[in-house]
Amino acid sequence: MKIIPSLSVLVLFFILVIAVPLSGQNADTTAIRLPSILQVNSEPKNAMVFIDGAYSGVTPFQEEIKPGNHRIVMKKELFYDDSVDMYIPEGTTKSKQFDLKANYGIADIRTTPEQGAEVFINDVFVGITPFVSQRMPSGRHSLRVVKRMYKTVTGQIVLGKGMTSTQTIALPVNFGTLHVRSPKSNIYINGELTGKDDYTTILEAGKYLIRAERSFQYSPVEQEANIVVNSSLTFELNPKPRYGSISVIVEPYGANDAEVIVNDEQKGKAPLVLQSLIGSYVIQVNKDKYLNVRQEISVRENENTKVKFELVTVEESRRNSINSWNRSKWISTAIGLLAAGTSVYFNYQANAQYHSYSSATTTERALFFREKTKTSNVYFSVSLAVFGTSAITSMYSWFKETSF
Repeated sequence: MKIIPSLSVLVLFFILVIAVPLSGQNADTTAIRLPSILQVNSEPKNAMVFIDGAYSGVTPFQEEIKPGNHRIVMKKELFYDDSVDMYIPEGTTKSKQFDLKANYGIADIRTTPEQGAEVFINDVFVGITPFVSQRMPSGRHSLRVVKRMYKTVTGQIVLGKGMTSTQTIALPVNFGTLHVRSPKSNIYINGELTGKDDYTTILEAGKYLIRAERSFQYSPVEQEANIVVNSSLTFELNPKPRYGSISVIVEPYGANDAEVIVNDEQKGKAPLVLQSLIGSYVIQVNKDKYLNVRQEISVRENENTKVKFELVTVEESRRNSINSWNRSKWISTAIGLLAAGTSVYFNYQANAQYHSYSSATTTERALFFREKTKTSNVYFSVSLAVFGTSAITSMYSWFKETSF
């Protein structure tokens, strides 16, 4: 009976021996590991942060990080990359400041003898001289400078790290002077109106077509100009006149020495042949004791325009006018007398037909004579109007006849 308690004690001891190590092992595996914190800053700011090759953000940067060894790389455009290997213990905060080194330069381009040239860097237009660029990657860059009237200059510009590279480029001239004289004319260069009469300009070296135009009465004239660097060319361009002619003949023969006036300008005595520019003209002929006469004519190129004037003396004109008004007087009188007789006739007819209408015994005859009465009254009115008009015309013609 005393053996049983001893066995119980032994079993309990054995259980305790086994349980104690097992409980210790469970405590070690469930221990909490504290995180670490990484702080990264840079000058300049906004640099990209890569941790162990993975993009993580931009500076200023602060994030939790797994304890241990890490490689931190900084990248920023126009700056050199920078990196560091760091061991970050558990539960600590590590800070790192990066001062990035510049990998850019600034281009300062100027031109002489004039500014205002176009600047191309790496074949991209960037501005007009005087030109100062933004930050650009350091190293060699192609450069081209273009300005009208000057030869294009090409080359290279080397941008140092964090430096401003200044270049002053001498532009070789590429122009000459052109002087064109053409009185009363418009002057065109390569089809573009540039001046008139007397015109001087500076042109880039090359070939140009010079044209002078006056009015339609002149044929335009053209000439090619070859402008050479530092040369001076002078041209005189005279549009060719376009001529026709005018023959002026006057009749009767006794009026042959009549004065001939063309567009209010005296040209001589008839008969007369004039060379004239094409176009429209007013020709007037004057002669004592004759009426002045005028005509409008048109002159065509290389054609003769014949103008014949039939002059009438003042006395003859007066007699012709008297005779004309005399004829008008008698014609108007004759027409008036005829119209008077006609009006009397139609008045008589209207009265007779009205009497027949009044005495008609049937409706049919009454309607017939009523219409006849109306027609006769119309004719009477028309005849009376003609008589009145003729009487007035006759009296006016008589007045005009006696006024000469």
